[in-house]
Amino acid sequence: MTRAWLAAVALLAGLGAGSAHALEGLAPGMKAPALSLEALDGRRVGFADFPGARAFLVVFWAGWSQKSPEALERAQKLHADLGPRGLVVLGVNVESPSLTADEVRAVGARARQLGLSFPVLLDRGLAAFHAYGVVAVPSSVLVGGDLTVLATLAAFPIAGREEFFDQVEAAVTGRPPSRPAAPRGPQPAVRAVRYFHLGRDLAARGQAERAALTPQKAVEADASFVLPRILLGQLLRERALAADEVQTGAGSVPTLRLGAA
Repeated sequence: MTRAWLAAVALLAGLGAGSAHALEGLAPGMKAPALSLEALDGRRVGFADFPGARAFLVVFWAGWSQKSPEALERAQKLHADLGPRGLVVLGVNVESPSLTADEVRAVGARARQLGLSFPVLLDRGLAAFHAYGVVAVPSSVLVGGDLTVLATLAAFPIAGREEFFDQVEAAVTGRPPSRPAAPRGPQPAVRAVRYFHLGRDLAARGQAERAALTPQKAVEADASFVLPRILLGQLLRERALAADEVQTGAGSVPTLRLGAA
């Protein structure tokens, strides 16, 4: 796992932990992106493999995330209790942008240690991580049988946790939630989110100059959206380090390429 990847996720996780939503650009009521990933046993598993599901609980997790074991243990309990009634739990591992064989073995060992009996999927290249706009690890996403996002939970906080799991049970049993949903804060403008994702994708492909043009457009679309400002700061830092290397003949520049190995 690269240090750059850890630094980026730690930064974003810190932002997401205090926010009302686990996802950027994807909120309850929207259609969930398609999901089909390689499982630990080598087969591909996704939403389409469970046509009769009443709801899906998707947990994004990683071995380096301190809260992930707790989130996975709760997911396992829900799988045992509600699986027979139509809940499908999928654990999406986001260990690193490029999973090594050792990391895959470690993921399997952690799944066995926790006694997970639901599918554990490997998000190679972090396609699902980016498609869902995850900003905190772990993050849990409740998706209805019609693939509509019903609720999200970022970073497994105490506040709002039980309300989220009450919604999981309600989605499966069909009863109204017994706990009122936690108040949700304002969401960034869709146009701002699109510019942010474009900038992040360009940076991941090494097109830093083009990527640097998008954060300002995102901020103009929504001045309260903080992630584009952080992305711009990262890009400017890399540019400054690169310029310094050229002038001083220093060693290689440690780059931060979001979404890349």
